[in-house]
Amino acid sequence: MPNTDADRYRVWGTASVAALLTILLSLATAFWGVAEPYTFVDLDIYRESIKAITSGTTDTYAALPYPPVAFIAIWFLHLLPPVLGDQLWTGFSAALIIGIALILAVRMMEATKRDWRAERWMLTALTATSALLLVISMPVISQLTSGQMSLVVMALAFIDLSGVLPRRFRGALVGLGGALKLTPLVFVAYYLVTGQRRNAAVAGGTFTAATAVGWVIFPSASWQFWTHVGGSEQFGDPARRDNLSIHSMLFRISPDLGSQTWLWLLLGVTVVVLALWRSRVHFQRGEVMESFLTVGAAATVVAPIAWPHYFIWLPLLGVWLWFVGTSRARLVGGLVVLAYSPAGIPALLDPLTALHPRLVSVDDVLVLIPMAIAAFGLPHRPGQLDAPE
Repeated sequence: MPNTDADRYRVWGTASVAALLTILLSLATAFWGVAEPYTFVDLDIYRESIKAITSGTTDTYAALPYPPVAFIAIWFLHLLPPVLGDQLWTGFSAALIIGIALILAVRMMEATKRDWRAERWMLTALTATSALLLVISMPVISQLTSGQMSLVVMALAFIDLSGVLPRRFRGALVGLGGALKLTPLVFVAYYLVTGQRRNAAVAGGTFTAATAVGWVIFPSASWQFWTHVGGSEQFGDPARRDNLSIHSMLFRISPDLGSQTWLWLLLGVTVVVLALWRSRVHFQRGEVMESFLTVGAAATVVAPIAWPHYFIWLPLLGVWLWFVGTSRARLVGGLVVLAYSPAGIPALLDPLTALHPRLVSVDDVLVLIPMAIAAFGLPHRPGQLDAPE
């Protein structure tokens, strides 16, 4: 039996690494260990969008409603055999999850006053467990099985916000993420309200420069995108269950409510303002991680489209609270992780919908959770906290 902290973390770390590798190997087997390789819907859409550009199609926005800089990031898919491209993209996604988990683990140990350089088995245990909890979450499963770009964009912002970059480069990855997909631009406002004006300026400058590159390389596609932002019709029914945005929730409650654009805009702006205010409070307390995790979680539901893979911020937030918070924070974190797991809200509450067809979709609980985080913030983390930079 382990009788020291080092022994306990060694056993925990070994078991967590083994479990994580088993799940990743199982996914790889499911994707490519069969006669017919798995089809990654979004990767195929990316390939088709590149074909549209190379063939001279004028309506590139219809092919892929992303900022044109995103075409540069996915261009390699056009140059590789589909299966190899799928494998590289999935492997890179798995590596990003592990990298995010490692940064999270380092910050966890710093928050609890442990030396991550000296306590390597504790770092291993926290990293592998965090990665494991993320991999089995609903947003990451959706990410891995669709081949989406959302994880890349989220990872760029997370790396930037967590403070691992040299000070002079902070803000650059937020700006680059915003150039690939617009949502990370909310962190420019976050940097401003928390007094990190230099980071905000770097983010804005990087976004402008990357967008300019898109204009130079893809002038027609850039014109299509920037004159049609928010106008894509490829997403179908606005009330579909897997769209977890405020806008879609209103349509599910009532088509009349959903058609009131002013109501969606009012709710969206309110959520963003509340989240930024709460983030400022957390930041001033020295709760830097809670500060930007609040904004990341709240921002997922504001845009008109919010697919499940957009919600990686939520299990990430839940894991953080579980390992560093008080008993109240652990309860909140555990419930958030459970809610966004495959055995979460839909699996637990869907039978109620079957019993009562007029009941509002239980999936809307997943929309309300980020809204509640914006309104109330995260539990206070007492003790000696992170020093705002």
